[in-house]
Amino acid sequence: VNHFGSFVRYFFSLPPPDDHIPAKIVLTTIDSAVHHATISPCGPVHINCPFREPLHNGYERWDASCLVGTNLWTSKVKPFTKYISIAHASVFSYEGDISEQLKEVLNLINGAAQGLLVLGGIHSEDDIWAVLLLAQHLRWPVAPDILSGLRQRKVMTSLLDSEKKFMFIDHLDHALLSESVRAYIKPDVVVQ
Repeated sequence: VNHFGSFVRYFFSLPPPDDHIPAKIVLTTIDSAVHHATISPCGPVHINCPFREPLHNGYERWDASCLVGTNLWTSKVKPFTKYISIAHASVFSYEGDISEQLKEVLNLINGAAQGLLVLGGIHSEDDIWAVLLLAQHLRWPVAPDILSGLRQRKVMTSLLDSEKKFMFIDHLDHALLSESVRAYIKPDVVVQ
């Protein structure tokens, strides 16, 4: 329930606690809320945490598989999900913090066994081509959002073998409903 409406910079309603929900979802939600609360302009965020009633004070067994993928996070003091604003930034910039963050991102990308590029609202052809060249270089699949301008592939009309050079996953949200797709798409790094 979004009690605060548009007065908050970020809102998310978590599902009721359950061991069938991966802990990664909760960690990413919290990291996203902190990111939205601390970027300029700073402001309040709201995470709704509903609980089933009646509240139970006894012990119940739970499935530890909900913790899969959090082992590296538990051994570090860093956030599970990191958000970096890189507009007009350079790896060679003198702003130490941004430069170090970009180097860290490049190391993550280089060390990825299986990555995924998720494209949101990209409007200029130059930006679209830059992302496509990155996808081709990394050999990562591209999941274009409806706002990306890549669903229609209009920019790619000059490439005869465009579909062979890039793997597109259209309608990723629907594709993930399939058990076989979920088994196939397991990226260790997602760049959005």
